[in-house]
Amino acid sequence: MADKPGNDSQGKIPGEGEAIVLESPSDILKREEADRKKHDEEYKQRQLRISERLAVLTLFLVLGTAIYDYFMWNQSETARIAADAAQEGAAAANNAARIAGNTLIASQNSFKQEQRAYLWASSFNMSNPPTCPDSGCIHVCADVHVVNSGKTPANGVHIWRYAIFGPNAERTIKAMKVPDYKTPSGDVLGLSGDKWGTAFTPAVANATASSLIDGTVSLYVYGVVQYFDIFGEYHETGFCSQRVQRSTAFIVCDGFGNWFDKKPEQNPK
Repeated sequence: MADKPGNDSQGKIPGEGEAIVLESPSDILKREEADRKKHDEEYKQRQLRISERLAVLTLFLVLGTAIYDYFMWNQSETARIAADAAQEGAAAANNAARIAGNTLIASQNSFKQEQRAYLWASSFNMSNPPTCPDSGCIHVCADVHVVNSGKTPANGVHIWRYAIFGPNAERTIKAMKVPDYKTPSGDVLGLSGDKWGTAFTPAVANATASSLIDGTVSLYVYGVVQYFDIFGEYHETGFCSQRVQRSTAFIVCDGFGNWFDKKPEQNPK
């Protein structure tokens, strides 16, 4: 059997005419240095490409974050504007409701003021001046006439009336305290006619009575009218009139004693 041809180059010892090339140490160092530089350059290029990709990714992340933040800010700003608008709308609605309520109340009050009863003392006169007997004390009296100048009747009308004279009369009238309300049953004053009551002085001597009747001494008649209107609201009217010396007529007291729906002065000077 013939031998199979083999590879003559394997294990062949170089013969004559063939040279063995051997690298010197410097060549090896140069080659290794070149390989190292090539490797470093390739590494730097890879790192540069990675850095560029990271920079691009970071840029996209920053842009994405900025867009997201803007979107969220825009959403919150829109929500804030909507909330402010809703709050303003609610405030405007409340204000409109308050104005409407106040307008309604003012309209109702105006209607009540226009339609209610208004009572006041319209006139005063001496009522059957008493004669002065030779002995004993008498009372001097005057009538007070109250009328209704409103548009509806007054209910529960009561007239408190007093007669006074002397140097302390004005002070006494100014210090008057309104009596507790007292309503007689069925006491109504409509738009026609009047209601009257008689005011009496304290018991006086004959000479004093004569002076009051003759008008040589001033006589004051004062008091308060208490009543309810048809809307159930309570009212008061103060009155004061003076019969001046040497006059038969009563005139309104100057600057005191007459008032409407308020308390008279207390503790005057």
